[in-house]
Amino acid sequence: MATPLASDTPLVTTRARPNVLAMPSSTVSRFVLLVAALLSSGLFVGTWIHNETAAFGDWLARVRECEALRPPVAPGASASEVLLAEQVVLQCLEGAQQRLAWFAVGGVVLTLLAACVVLAVVPAVIIRRRRLRPAGPELAAASERLTALAGECGLRRAPQTMVGSARLRDAFSLGLPGRYRVALPPALAVRSTGRAFEPMVRHELAHVARHDVTIAWSARALWYVVGVLLLLPVVVAIAQADVSLLPAYLWRATLLLAATVLASAGILRSREYDADLGSATTSARREALTSVLGTSGRAPATGWRRLLAHHPAASQRLSELADPGPLARPSAVDGAVAGFLAGVTVPMLVALMATVPSVTRWAYVLPAALVGPMLGATVGLALGRPAVVDVVTGSRMLPPSSRVVAAALAAGYLVGQAASLAAVGSETVTGSTTPLPPLLGALALAGTTFVVAGLAALAADRSAHLSARGYTTATIIVSAVLFAFVLWAATTLTSALDLGGWSLATQVAATLLSRPPAVALVVALAVTVLLLVARRESHPPRWAVEGELETVQAAGGPSVRPWQALLVALVAGTVGASTILAFRLAAGAAQGEDEQLQRFEVYTYVFAAVGAAAGLTLLVLHGLRGTGLGLLAAPAGSAVAALGFVVVNTAFGGAPTPAFVLEVVGRGLPVGVLLFVVGSLMCLVVPEQAGRRPVWLLVGVAALLAFVAAVAPIAARDAISPLSRASAPGTAVEEYVVGYAASVTARLSAVDRATTAIDADVGLTGPERAQRIRDELVAPVDQLLVEAAAVAPADEGLARAHALLVQGLEGTSAAFVGFARAFETDDPALFQQAQADRAAAQQLLGAWLEEVGGRQAE
Repeated sequence: MATPLASDTPLVTTRARPNVLAMPSSTVSRFVLLVAALLSSGLFVGTWIHNETAAFGDWLARVRECEALRPPVAPGASASEVLLAEQVVLQCLEGAQQRLAWFAVGGVVLTLLAACVVLAVVPAVIIRRRRLRPAGPELAAASERLTALAGECGLRRAPQTMVGSARLRDAFSLGLPGRYRVALPPALAVRSTGRAFEPMVRHELAHVARHDVTIAWSARALWYVVGVLLLLPVVVAIAQADVSLLPAYLWRATLLLAATVLASAGILRSREYDADLGSATTSARREALTSVLGTSGRAPATGWRRLLAHHPAASQRLSELADPGPLARPSAVDGAVAGFLAGVTVPMLVALMATVPSVTRWAYVLPAALVGPMLGATVGLALGRPAVVDVVTGSRMLPPSSRVVAAALAAGYLVGQAASLAAVGSETVTGSTTPLPPLLGALALAGTTFVVAGLAALAADRSAHLSARGYTTATIIVSAVLFAFVLWAATTLTSALDLGGWSLATQVAATLLSRPPAVALVVALAVTVLLLVARRESHPPRWAVEGELETVQAAGGPSVRPWQALLVALVAGTVGASTILAFRLAAGAAQGEDEQLQRFEVYTYVFAAVGAAAGLTLLVLHGLRGTGLGLLAAPAGSAVAALGFVVVNTAFGGAPTPAFVLEVVGRGLPVGVLLFVVGSLMCLVVPEQAGRRPVWLLVGVAALLAFVAAVAPIAARDAISPLSRASAPGTAVEEYVVGYAASVTARLSAVDRATTAIDADVGLTGPERAQRIRDELVAPVDQLLVEAAAVAPADEGLARAHALLVQGLEGTSAAFVGFARAFETDDPALFQQAQADRAAAQQLLGAWLEEVGGRQAE
């Protein structure tokens, strides 16, 4: 029986007029970019000023001292040795990096203060420069007419009517919230009954009603703030007669200023389209505005000047007024600017946070959590708009738009990585040893763009079940979470790849990326998609249509169903588990604990790969909508493969426990989704396909892709997890017990001595004691925790003991943080909780020491 996977046919037979203003327009998205550019400039300038002043000399001297302490790392050293050497240097640099962080924060604060001051004085400056004056009694008719039109537009408070000099030709609006003004040319003000008065005034009142007046003047003024800020390092360099770093600075500052100017100009153009549509809501008003625009003498900008134009040409405004659908099409410039700002900001934030012990564990999480929402509010929203317009009009705007945005976002991210201050002083443009890490990050963001577009298409098919605000909110939140997850995973993996090559990257992917919070996030995204596709497709949402939609036709064929994605996941997961079984039967039992560990690590990648294959099956057969549905199929396929492995392992004598099953299932989910996201780049070449798909084709493609995906990690097992880590039997155990465990024990003893010293210093105040706890106790324990995460004992018993160490270190760190907070707040409840956490952590560490002691006795 032929069963369609997804409906790709239009939902309506008529070409309705879409209400593109039902969702936040591109004006809002571009304003988010402008604010991001402003804050990035503050971060950028604050960091550079640190590097140009005496503070940099102190920092550099400290860097030299700390580099001298770096332990030697022999060629072919283990990942744990590489990480240990790096952590020694970073811990030494703690104090210097904290001061650098404060300079960066100071730059952001200075930028915000300057922006607020500029916005506050802009209205007064404009009134003085344009020679504006309140409309007097002689223009009472114009004031009364404007007030009446303001009431018709739904404004509770009419803007003040002002008149400019004879040189003023166009009306415009200005002011701050609650104190808006509309400035009229004298020739227009004296003709309040003329045919041009109402459409022009309604246009300005639409600006007020849409609350974009402040946004517009921010766009005009804030890029000047950015320009002045970016000049500060130049002034400092010239004042100090040291311009050696200016060449590296100037081209980076120029790119950042260019991004700000592009975002600013885009805001000013798009708001004019918004006001045209907002003021001409009926056929009669559209005809009146069309008549006025037809007489405009403004010469259109051509070539590259169109990117910098503050007003669109009259011909463009007339075209969009007649057919507003194309206004929903996202711009390549917006995608490039968003990617550039992400590429500039993320490395700077990571570099600042990575060496401050109190936030080291969040060094990759917080930058992604801050930049992800920016991408969700810009790229995600930009793709959500054409998805709804496609449903209303039956057009296919979203697929080509997603390709343009994905390519622009990736290109902008690559340029941003090169322009970031985190790359200054490195031997390469991007700051990495090879071009591969930034390239992988850019490709991951491009793939995420296609997944977000697919989710937008699925949501738009069901948007009638949501309000305009609900659809907008869901689009922004889901895309922000997905972008943040991919940014976190990509930056974590690319940093590991740059630091320790593929060996360290594969270990990080199988450990750090598979922690419970990441697994929970992936599951939450999959459940969100499941709840979304559980609803049937319906007619276009009324909120997205201007007027009444007379003819509505349901989509051709059944709508998307969750079981179809789950079927693909079941097939792919079963093939993955069967491949593992076949390998076990062909290769026999593992010879030694080292090979057991290798197989377990390789099977993690099998789970991930078959999950990605499940998602890509839907992409190949159904384009964007299949890509969105793949966010459900990918983790489901990984979970099925993992459960199949549990069954196989049990059949060969394993004893599954609930904890073991949860760990096995969770290990492949985040990596599988990341592989699927990168694989979504296939949308660049896979065409959109409408119509039915037989079940046999669905099953066949899923089985084929899953088989290839499962075989690949097994074939590359020696590259993923080399057996050479233990060159002789017992070496890995001896290295852990005699080397690593002894080092950890000595460092824990040092922490205990520091604890005693802090307790004995009776002259400390509460905040002082809290700061010493963070500096002398939390920091070294967190360092031990980072190192422990990279250690994977080959011996199964030691691996279980090592898990106790990790849990004990986590509990110790949490207890010390609790003590610090308790001393700061003098809260007895916090003291009690911290003491309980400390006691529990000591028990775990004691159990680890007992196991290690037993191995030493052997």
